[in-house]
Amino acid sequence: MVFPGMRTAPQPSPDMPVKVRDYYEEAAGILERSPKGAAALLRLAIELIAIELGATQNTLDQKIGHLVGMGLPPMIKEAMDAVRATGGNAVHPGHIDLDDNRDIAASMFPLVNIVVDRLLTEPKQVQAIYDKVLTTGQKQHVEKRDAGTTEKIDATTNNGTVPTKRRRT
Repeated sequence: MVFPGMRTAPQPSPDMPVKVRDYYEEAAGILERSPKGAAALLRLAIELIAIELGATQNTLDQKIGHLVGMGLPPMIKEAMDAVRATGGNAVHPGHIDLDDNRDIAASMFPLVNIVVDRLLTEPKQVQAIYDKVLTTGQKQHVEKRDAGTTEKIDATTNNGTVPTKRRRT
């Protein structure tokens, strides 16, 4: 049984941008009455996050693809695509009938928080510590060291470590 005004969605991430939070909160407020509406609003929230990260393409699918090209972690791509597809199915005939399964719409809330935490909160936390512990000279050294680096590290393999080159003997 659901009581009027009872919130069942998790609280938004503290670093969620205001416009994204507005959609998230509205979705949380209607989840029990309209899972389709909640899913559609969460899809809009994900689109605003993509825009916040610099994606300017026409569709959300294209925006996510752009972010993948910029190094978006596979887990975050999957979270964004799950919210995108669920929200899209809510407003267009699709494979999932959200009228019969509010749990699917409810499962999108944690995914939005994960995306915000991984793409906005964690970089902010790392930057704050980096700025606090490295001297100006150390930062300049890192910038100089990294100026010629073009190789990307896939954090999903080798436990996020840099592959080592074998020495010839």
